[in-house]
Amino acid sequence: KDVLFLETDAIQGEANVRGPLNEIVADLESWRLGGRLQRCDEDLVMKAYAEGDLAALGQLRAQLAPLRPTMSRAMLQEREDRWVEKIKDIAASGKSTLVAAGALHFAGNDGLLAKLGEAGFTIRDLGGN
Repeated sequence: KDVLFLETDAIQGEANVRGPLNEIVADLESWRLGGRLQRCDEDLVMKAYAEGDLAALGQLRAQLAPLRPTMSRAMLQEREDRWVEKIKDIAASGKSTLVAAGALHFAGNDGLLAKLGEAGFTIRDLGGN
């Protein structure tokens, strides 16, 4: 099967450092002081993912916005908006398609699943538990 990428690593890296300097400095200071970047709790993300709990993932996703609003917009919403357009093009080929991305991209009212639903895709829960 063909492997198609929704973005380049350069675009992903650029999204990581986008934003006002105060957001970037706060993130780096958090890492310097505590050894962690300002993110939602990775253990909770992994637990929710393992349990197939999209509601919990959506809540964790929502925790990102106040920490670094510009980064959250760049890393999540803006990237996913671009992905939807690429996914629409890929799906138009008629081939069976699998989309792989980080768990937080799929969850939430503004996540990839919601955006694909708004774009006309049928979203079904396949009961991963």
